[in-house]
Amino acid sequence: KKMTHAGKSKMEVLTSKPLLHEVDQSHLQKVLAMLVQSVDSLDTKQDTTNKTLVRLEERITTNTNNIMSLEQQMKALGKGLQDARIEKDKDVETLRWDIDELRKNLAKQQDENADMKQALGSIQNNADGKDRKIDQIKA
Repeated sequence: KKMTHAGKSKMEVLTSKPLLHEVDQSHLQKVLAMLVQSVDSLDTKQDTTNKTLVRLEERITTNTNNIMSLEQQMKALGKGLQDARIEKDKDVETLRWDIDELRKNLAKQQDENADMKQALGSIQNNADGKDRKIDQIKA
């Protein structure tokens, strides 16, 4: 036991009649009321703080979900852009192939035209030759 006040324990000191009579009961009640009021005020502040924390946690969760959604949208846009580039590259390749085919066809047409001109020239020469023979025979 801890000893105080001339060898008496704390409990003995607190419960001894002379000490209780020295303390003003109404003062004790006022102090007790103030303590209760302070505890109530602290409880109210703690409740308010807890509610604020819950709201902040909800906002953080919402913001986190929004960020994840935006990241998914950005990935989808990136994939869309990549797909569009691939598609564009395919289209460009197809156009190049088409142009090459057209060039080949044009070269064939030009070769055929040259062959036809040559054949036409031969026919013309033959016709001219025949005309001379006819002229020679007439003469």
